[in-house]
Amino acid sequence: MQFSRLALAAIFSTLIITPASAQPTLPRAMQPRAPEAAPIINPEAKSAVDAMLAKYAALKSYSDKTQVTLEGGDKFPADMRDSFPLNATLSWQRPAELRFEGSMGKKNFLALSGDDTLRAINPSHPALWVERAQHPPVVVTNPDGTKTTYPTTDRAVRLDAPVFESGAMSLGLAFMTDTSFWPRTMKDVTVMALEPDAEVDGQKCRVINVQSQNDQGGKSLIHLWIAREDNMLRRMEVSYEGMGADSKLVENHSQIQADSKLPDSTWVFQPPAGAKSVEYFPNPDPHHLDPALKIGDALPTFSGDDLKGEPLELNSKSGKVTVVHFFLMGMGSYDMQTLQKLQKTVGSDKLQVVAVSGDALQGRLEKFAEKFKLTMPIYFDEGAMRNQLAQKFGVVGWSQTFIFGQDGKLKTICHMPGEVDFHTSIKKLLPETLDDAFIVQDNEMINPE
Repeated sequence: MQFSRLALAAIFSTLIITPASAQPTLPRAMQPRAPEAAPIINPEAKSAVDAMLAKYAALKSYSDKTQVTLEGGDKFPADMRDSFPLNATLSWQRPAELRFEGSMGKKNFLALSGDDTLRAINPSHPALWVERAQHPPVVVTNPDGTKTTYPTTDRAVRLDAPVFESGAMSLGLAFMTDTSFWPRTMKDVTVMALEPDAEVDGQKCRVINVQSQNDQGGKSLIHLWIAREDNMLRRMEVSYEGMGADSKLVENHSQIQADSKLPDSTWVFQPPAGAKSVEYFPNPDPHHLDPALKIGDALPTFSGDDLKGEPLELNSKSGKVTVVHFFLMGMGSYDMQTLQKLQKTVGSDKLQVVAVSGDALQGRLEKFAEKFKLTMPIYFDEGAMRNQLAQKFGVVGWSQTFIFGQDGKLKTICHMPGEVDFHTSIKKLLPETLDDAFIVQDNEMINPE
């Protein structure tokens, strides 16, 4: 995986990755953390961040030069360090046009959306480029074999829709375009403080110190430099305890143009010479986060208790298709509901689904399971992302999903149940499975708050 996206996303979302070379040696079970204290929030600091978010929400268009560098990353593998610096041009205009284009180290990337079409170039797949509709209709197979097509009713396109597939990311972009990003972040904030003003590129800036501790036990620290003149972000410094004490990501936004007319050429796409168009990359982020378990390996044998204290067994001789999904609460609500519907639809005589939590707080996980009415087996131990099953499978990147055939051998590794590879693999192993077994309808969905 291109580390710039990973490391940035790690801080405030729940995709938290610690490179193997930087991981401390942890005991099999960690002691539970002390009860959470009330967050310490400076009202002026919060007001500054709220003003920044309001500014971005009011803009019709925006462009800048974005740079992300890694400082003190000596402990990281060379291929991760080589993804820096990230140098890019960021342009977007509402309602749904975005271009994020540049280089990570010596490799180029592109994320482009507009005209209801998503396009992406990923440096891990130089022979391919992605092009597909942003609003594909949902086609459901009925019990009698007929198909019903449901048009997409939600026309609100996420501005950052193609960014994931480009292998690049900017936390600044998340502040600008993802209205749910900051509310999600605030749930984990322990301290928000105001520091003395500082200057960035001639702009006097408020400096906001934000500390957070997430469900996985990970701690992060971010500094935001928000210009007093226009309430826009100029700089951020981000560190995560798993990165090492001297490591941090530094993101700068310069040459900002707000509400200026963006040239029509901004939205023109030129396919890479000789590359092939596909709907999806086979895997947007191959290799860097590969687990120790490989295709063809046997399902690891395991015996323990699930979250409810009931027996949990994994055995390659069960004769069932087995899905083992390693998830984090903040990005798992829909995936878990999808897996639960699939389990109920197919039946436990043919399919075993086990979810493995990477979270550190049992109480919060129990509330998560209760809120989403999850009845499938969920494995938890206080090793969190280094729990017993994570170590047996050699999991480094979260989320990850493993699909084993009836012969007990590993057939597919993917990130989450919504991926094409997941759907294709299950249909191949269980061909009688109807398409709607993978789709949680609106009347079935329990939405996060």
